[in-house]
Amino acid sequence: KHAQHIVRSLPLLSRALPRIARHKGFKQRTTDPHFRWQDQAYDLVCSLREHSVEQGFFGINMASTGCGKTLANGRIMYGLANPSYGARFSIALGLRTLTLQTGQAYRERLGLGDDDIGVLVGSAAVQDLFELANKQNGQQASESLQKLAACGSESAETLMPDNSYVHFEGSLSAGSLRKWLENNGKMQKLLASPILVSTIDHLIGATEAVRGGKQIAPMLRLLTSDLVLDEPDDFDMDDLPALTRLVHWAGMLGSRILLSSATLPPALIEGLFNAYQAGRTLFQKSRGMPGKAVNICCAWFDEHGAIASDHPEATGFMQSHQQFITKRLEKLRHMEIRRRAVIKPLDINNQLPIREQMANAIHAMAHELHRQHHSVDLHTGKRVSFGVVRMANIDPLIDVAKHLFKKGAQENHQIRLCCYHSRHPLLTRTKIEQQLDSLLNRKRTDSQFFANQPLREILNACREEDIIFMVLASPVTEVGRDHDYDWAIVEPSSMRSIIQLAGRVRRHRSGGCISPNLYLLNTNIKSLEQQGASYCKPGFEKETREGQFLLQSHDLTELLTPAQYEIISAEPRIQANKDLAPNTSLVDLEHARLQALMLAKTDEKGFPVCLWWQSQAMLTGFLQSKTPFRYDPVKQIRYALWLDEDEQLLRFFNLEGEQPVKVERILFELVELDLGERIRPWGNCDYLTLLADSAEVLDIDLITCGKRYGWVSLPQNKDNTSKWRYNPVLGLRHKDG
Repeated sequence: KHAQHIVRSLPLLSRALPRIARHKGFKQRTTDPHFRWQDQAYDLVCSLREHSVEQGFFGINMASTGCGKTLANGRIMYGLANPSYGARFSIALGLRTLTLQTGQAYRERLGLGDDDIGVLVGSAAVQDLFELANKQNGQQASESLQKLAACGSESAETLMPDNSYVHFEGSLSAGSLRKWLENNGKMQKLLASPILVSTIDHLIGATEAVRGGKQIAPMLRLLTSDLVLDEPDDFDMDDLPALTRLVHWAGMLGSRILLSSATLPPALIEGLFNAYQAGRTLFQKSRGMPGKAVNICCAWFDEHGAIASDHPEATGFMQSHQQFITKRLEKLRHMEIRRRAVIKPLDINNQLPIREQMANAIHAMAHELHRQHHSVDLHTGKRVSFGVVRMANIDPLIDVAKHLFKKGAQENHQIRLCCYHSRHPLLTRTKIEQQLDSLLNRKRTDSQFFANQPLREILNACREEDIIFMVLASPVTEVGRDHDYDWAIVEPSSMRSIIQLAGRVRRHRSGGCISPNLYLLNTNIKSLEQQGASYCKPGFEKETREGQFLLQSHDLTELLTPAQYEIISAEPRIQANKDLAPNTSLVDLEHARLQALMLAKTDEKGFPVCLWWQSQAMLTGFLQSKTPFRYDPVKQIRYALWLDEDEQLLRFFNLEGEQPVKVERILFELVELDLGERIRPWGNCDYLTLLADSAEVLDIDLITCGKRYGWVSLPQNKDNTSKWRYNPVLGLRHKDG
């Protein structure tokens, strides 16, 4: 009986759920000329409102970094909504920290309350530490965080991911749906939130879950709200089929969709449009409009303006998209140049280990870049620069860091070095991110910037005249971090990663750049140490029987033209050459792989994305098993670090069973750091201090704090005997290196 009521209510369910209407924050005109384009975007979508209800909406926001895309996306979706009913939309992101930051930005800048917006993250611990960083009063933090923790992974419920946490204070109104969900508070909040900010993992289940009912919640969310996909081009190639299935179902369930990224490649856009068009066709047939031809309302937005046109198929749509891109590129070419790059050859010989030689080269480049790109502290007269060294993989990163620490700094220089990657315990990684977020904010004057207390303490205590703050980072630094560096050194993987990392250089500051502030290493460690594909994991190179995605050379001087790298911009990413040469061009390789996946026909080899809607595959779980979302063939095991009471030493514990199990020392070796002259770790990396301080604020014991916030997921071999080395500054690396 309940099922009958629910099914009959589905077509009208969207209007029955809470919405946000007559909200001044979304409609308010901006007073900053830099963000005036948002008003133009809002005005345009208001004129498309009724038409988008009848024909669907496929929008593309390609505004540049720092132009306010995040808030503009909300204003666009709000403008599309019927003012009599109000707006309902979901914002899907790729990273948990970005999800929390976006939710906070919407609350603060648009004045949204806890009954207006829900934030869904995959871990209550991540939410706890985020809240902890934003609390000013320790006691208030403790009370709030204990409340949050009680709602987290320790209170798993059905139909939702077991470790998910939804922060939302509203609820469903009376009705059959609420009665059905009366024992599932998380799902109620997921559906009731007028605005939902979540990692995409919590919506992707609409098409990926093939058993157990886990698809019900995301399906109902797509059925009752519009969708914003934030940075969809940052997903791995293997994840794009699942992303395309989600877009198809969004169209089939009646959602309007907005893609938001400054670096969207044309093949990805066309493939997602095809998916949405196929889904929208089914929606109009199922909603009693079989005779009405699909003619999707499309719109493009950037910091220079907004345009719209209707398109029934991809050919006309891509013609309009190319016209938009042509105009955008013309504008970008006349903007001030803040990032210039040069390829730096690595002189590698057989006298020293390759990773030590890499460290020596980075050491020399960092000092050279510091001399050319630094700021002067007016209080002490010291020269200070902040640089990032992007490494492709974590184990080589840690090895290079060890050599840098041992080498020290040049005379009258001091280096402060930070290792930033995902193989730190959550508590350490969160602290590193908080410190970087605070110190690398240049949205202020130099005097305000140098007044930062932690920075001030370092400068006052340092005897050297030149101070280099260096972050040695894995690809986690490329996306979503609002950091402003003076310079960067890049170990290459792909053109996408080069462009993304360049977005962290002079991110907040205006003013042109005369000399190069990005050094691109001419090759990577993999190509120096092994044969075969090396621009992969991460990267777009792929070994196939035909070999069409293998590069003939791994030297950037042969893979990139000066026009593609000397002035770093999004142009190589958002516009493809007519004739692609994927074996000899790093740029063409990316476009070729995307075209093969997103635009291939069903009669070709492999599993192109169109197979989902051009066959009966969606009636099975076949494609989900062949092209799963975020598939990792290597088993991940969660360990936590805390002080063992018996030995009074830091020990790792395996958290996979019902009770934590102490891991043998032979599997986790604690190592010391060999420090040279004039070099020190940057930031608070004393794990025991972090653990004790957090436990005190949260009013919990050290072991509970370690279980909840001191965990790290590590890849394991088949017999779970992987060996690791750990240092609080360096993080964890395999012991076999």
